[in-house]
Amino acid sequence: ALRIIITVTSFRAVVALLIVFSINTRPLFTSLLLQVKVQHSYESELLRNYRVFLDLLFENLNLAFQTKKHKVKLCKAGWNARRNLGLLSLRCMAELLAKNYNFNLRSNLVNTVIPYGTSRALGGKLADIVISTIKELFEKDKQGECSVEIVRIIAALVKKKGGRGQRGSSRDPGTCQVGGVGRG
Repeated sequence: ALRIIITVTSFRAVVALLIVFSINTRPLFTSLLLQVKVQHSYESELLRNYRVFLDLLFENLNLAFQTKKHKVKLCKAGWNARRNLGLLSLRCMAELLAKNYNFNLRSNLVNTVIPYGTSRALGGKLADIVISTIKELFEKDKQGECSVEIVRIIAALVKKKGGRGQRGSSRDPGTCQVGGVGRG
């Protein structure tokens, strides 16, 4: 019986402390809740702006290197300007991927950038950008999440092309390019 009286008394003391604690911390809790809402709003707006920016980059890249059946008639200067804008878009996406490979929209970037590793457009400049980005990512990505995603895209490209690789290249004649990634 004494044990029950001690337990009930202890329980009442704990409840009294909790009531006092909740009354004293209510303004703090309300302030914290407001700060979380403001932070969440900021982050969602930032992500929305990133998506708009990336959509613009994707559109510029696709317009610059679109297939022949979808091409619009432009003068040579217009095509050169469009290709340079596409090259700049690819550089921006590759740089964003290399610097922030744990980015929320990484999959979109990887799926867009990596296939250009096999491109011969602009004298292989696109492929050079992609290959250097892949090398940088493989060195930086310690957890391997982004690397695995890249390898899957490359494997799909190799499978799509039937496993045909280019033996040697003008950049490094001792390598075998399969799906745009050099192997020695």
